[in-house]
Amino acid sequence: MNSPDDFPRRKVSGSLLVAYVDTGDGHDALQLGIALARERKVTLRLVSVVPPRTPQGFGVQTQDTGYNTIVKEQTKQRLLKAVDTVPKDISATYHVVEGAEPAVALTNAAETFNCDLIIVGAREGGLLNRFRIGAVSSSLLYTSRIPVALAPQSYTFGGPITRISALVGPRPGRSDVAAIGLDRAHRRAVPLRVITLRISGEDTETDFEPQLSKALDKALHSGQASAVTTSGTNVHAALSNLSWEEGEVAVLGSARIAREGRLFLGATAHRILKHLPVPTIVVPSGYMSAEGGDLS
Repeated sequence: MNSPDDFPRRKVSGSLLVAYVDTGDGHDALQLGIALARERKVTLRLVSVVPPRTPQGFGVQTQDTGYNTIVKEQTKQRLLKAVDTVPKDISATYHVVEGAEPAVALTNAAETFNCDLIIVGAREGGLLNRFRIGAVSSSLLYTSRIPVALAPQSYTFGGPITRISALVGPRPGRSDVAAIGLDRAHRRAVPLRVITLRISGEDTETDFEPQLSKALDKALHSGQASAVTTSGTNVHAALSNLSWEEGEVAVLGSARIAREGRLFLGATAHRILKHLPVPTIVVPSGYMSAEGGDLS
């Protein structure tokens, strides 16, 4: 795949954080991590969060040292077993971190390890094995400074990723979505599909920044990308016109009210997420802009 023209985008580190717990959603997150890492020179960092021990002199001590040590050791053993399930051609490490708020601890760990993505699983009970957002995922989707990938319930695809679909609309985050889609599709040498959603009663503005627009046009004319517009009276009606590949990943942006550099899942994106049958990456506001990163 030819290199796209320069446009604002972040350099990648090659590390992906998997939020791991020994439950169905943790297994789904790990499986998505494996699919994303397949045939890529990246490292999966499996991270589990344990409650901190309150130090002496700072209020009631809720856990003694012995209990804290046992919890950490049990968590470590679960992580070791999980790492052993990762295919040998994929690099994987494990980390136990402490935190009273798991979402904060995961974000801090992702920044410490310079990860490009935080991967979480869906809670059980989602409609048609799709997304049911749990408490930790929900917190990440409204606070994270790093893109968050959600694995559908019972995700089994082994990789590699076969196509990336960037869902754009009138929201300001559309450039971040298109930019990360174009960049990741180029790095993986897979097709990019730019999906324009037109929902009745919404603004139809979908212009991109000049540099990005030029790069997208080049990809479209070379056949490396395709563009499709889907319309409907609501999100479900618009998305029902689309077909999806088993190895596909979708990309969504943050709401217009999101703080620069922060992720905030808006109402429309939340409705979209409920109807997507494939893993979805949600991007913080301004993440791929010149202010949010470097040209690479």
